[in-house]
Amino acid sequence: SLRLGNLPYKPIDFTEINAALGQAALAVHIVSSRAGIEFKSFVILPMGSFPKILKADDRRTSYPLFIDSSSSFYLSSQSMFPKRYFNLALTGFMTCIFEVGEYISNHDPTLSLPYRIVIADSKISEVSFTYGVD
Repeated sequence: SLRLGNLPYKPIDFTEINAALGQAALAVHIVSSRAGIEFKSFVILPMGSFPKILKADDRRTSYPLFIDSSSSFYLSSQSMFPKRYFNLALTGFMTCIFEVGEYISNHDPTLSLPYRIVIADSKISEVSFTYGVD
């Protein structure tokens, strides 16, 4: 089993978080492909522990859904603002999950996501899904 986040008293290595995000990205990608769901705003590009989220209207714009642990997180090779782009990827990924949930609910009203996702607030239920700020 892979863990997606840290607790203050039990930090998780970023390689494990990246692997978990990669598995989650692959799962959502497969479910959406098999169901014929076309995402409105983002596209998931599963690439093992280094998945990316692409903007649907401009596939040249991509956001890393992983943390580059080979260098300092603050001075990452990803960009000058690594947390910002990682958070944009998380927001895109959660948008895709939200759209899968809507699709499922529309096809079977007895099914729904277990927690409310509010993309505008970057929250699942009342918990933020973003990783700090730059």
